[in-house]
Amino acid sequence: MKKYCMLLYLAWKRILIYRSVSLVYVSLSLLNIFLTIAIWTVVYKNPVHTPSVSFSVFISYFAVMIIFTQFVNSYASGEMADIHIKRGQLSVYLLKPFPYLVQEWILEIPWRIMAFFMSLPALLIIIFLFQDSINLNPVFIIIALTLVVGAFVLSYLIQICFAMLTFWLEDSHGVLSVLEILTLLFTGMGMPIFFFPPLLKTLAYILPFQYILYFPVALAVNLLNDREIIFFVCMYFGWIVILTFVASQLWKNGLKKFTGEGT
Repeated sequence: MKKYCMLLYLAWKRILIYRSVSLVYVSLSLLNIFLTIAIWTVVYKNPVHTPSVSFSVFISYFAVMIIFTQFVNSYASGEMADIHIKRGQLSVYLLKPFPYLVQEWILEIPWRIMAFFMSLPALLIIIFLFQDSINLNPVFIIIALTLVVGAFVLSYLIQICFAMLTFWLEDSHGVLSVLEILTLLFTGMGMPIFFFPPLLKTLAYILPFQYILYFPVALAVNLLNDREIIFFVCMYFGWIVILTFVASQLWKNGLKKFTGEGT
């Protein structure tokens, strides 16, 4: 336990050195949310094309999304794929007294906490601008917060599974680009899934991405009925189990292909 506490301490020192990098990531994700809010606010003002979900639910959804995005979104794939695997630096981490995949997950925790505090001004702006429209029940928010750790684990598992495909691929950029598109589309960060057409909505139910963000956020704003909650909880835990197994297999087989000079 002591060595993991030391690892967290070193991670905090690292993010204080590279806090500007964290600020850039947070700013880009918040910019996407603000642009989405601006576009859909215009849509809601058009009486001809009023969406089925009320504006109050919509803006409450994105107010919660601002916080949950910073807490649960992992960004482990870029460093793992491009630097550790492709450039061969993974061999250095394999010599350390920590399991590599656990170490990388722990190192992300301070980044997520820092990102949360950096996003608070954006949340305050949304609350100030739309204070008459935001309607949140603290009970549902607390229930949704219990899903944060699992959602972060799920996000991390997806990231490392895609990253580990670079053990077998020459170019990691294509894989990471696909991951970025799927994450933006199916987590509900770019567009709430309740706006999706039936086919895309069904696909979102099958894929693991919406259980990272859309599920806890929709739960926080009371968008789900009892049947949906039971289904989402089963899928949420099911995907964590499945991806844990997939990640372990990719890791075990990927290391057989890895050399100290990369792949």
